[in-house]
Amino acid sequence: MRSAVKALFFVGAGMLLPTGMASPALASWQASNDGQGLISAQACVDSSVQCARLQCLAMPGGGVYWYIDAPEPGYSAESAAVTWTIDAHSFTPLEMAKAGPAEGGMQSYEAAFDQAEHQTLVEALKSGNQLTVSSDQFASITISLRGSGNALTQTLVDCPLTGAEDWESESIPMATAHSSPMQAVEAMMKAQACKATESEIFNVILDSGFGTWEANNSVVAWAEADLIILIDKTDGVHRYRLPECKAKVQTPQQSNLVDTSYPDAIISALDEFAQACGVLNRDDVFVPEALASKDINGDGSPDYILDFKKLFCGGGQNMFCGAQMCELAVYASHGSGYVSERYLGFGAYFSDDAILAPCAGTSTPATIRYVEGSLIRDLCQ
Repeated sequence: MRSAVKALFFVGAGMLLPTGMASPALASWQASNDGQGLISAQACVDSSVQCARLQCLAMPGGGVYWYIDAPEPGYSAESAAVTWTIDAHSFTPLEMAKAGPAEGGMQSYEAAFDQAEHQTLVEALKSGNQLTVSSDQFASITISLRGSGNALTQTLVDCPLTGAEDWESESIPMATAHSSPMQAVEAMMKAQACKATESEIFNVILDSGFGTWEANNSVVAWAEADLIILIDKTDGVHRYRLPECKAKVQTPQQSNLVDTSYPDAIISALDEFAQACGVLNRDDVFVPEALASKDINGDGSPDYILDFKKLFCGGGQNMFCGAQMCELAVYASHGSGYVSERYLGFGAYFSDDAILAPCAGTSTPATIRYVEGSLIRDLCQ
């Protein structure tokens, strides 16, 4: 019964964006209720049928299930351990079984929804920015979580199998909870260490029920009025902070933005950078784009490049950069730990099995390789 109705829910809505911002291949979450027991909250990748959803079948033989629709590689097993990663946090993999045969090169997987066990997952989906589902049975799929709060809440309230009274307090639309766009943005930013990107600000305004005009014009107006402070502009991404949070100082142990599962050497380097900039909290200097990762030595653990040029020094002098070159640090996994080296350069990036560091005045980069427990760098010619 479930696989027979799954195709009814391949729907999505386009994402409105600020002027000049590229459109991502992601769609908003939507709630659907046909009035006859088919109730769903879902989003897909662009107009494709790669989707994630929570589906309630309020009918004999039905139930409440998580579904994903993934490309069928032609050799997948009957079940898959699927990891749901929301922003930087990965949840315990869900064991998901095939829901019927593949159709049009796509395979649906399902797992029973457990209201108590999956409460944390639901709340993370509501408040997160991006969902990635991955497994060794299919290529990973990344889906926007824009609009997920209202869509999931509406579905859980409408579904007679989930106990509406448990979710009723969450069902108030954000537009009624916030009387102005600025109030919605403040609430969002305070929930994430007082920082947000321009895209996040734009999206929360729309998700709160306000219009595109407010979203397009508010950021510039607020920045000019110092209601939000521009703290970073890396690779065209503008990041802002609330001014009342600017003076907050925390210890490194209170860090919230930096993933503490990173190697200790990376955490120490961020703390060192923060101290040199005159702040105690590594969150105040960390910019995600400054840290790249890839497994170049084939041991199954990520290797890292930390580009000190891209870290944020709060308007102060970056002591790790000279007139032309900046420090960069390379961390290669070795046994249960990491070996690391610091270099001066013009940045670095991963190739398939090494790290390439551009040399001055030439198109031939220097190569950094992991060799028998050490990092070896070719000299620039």
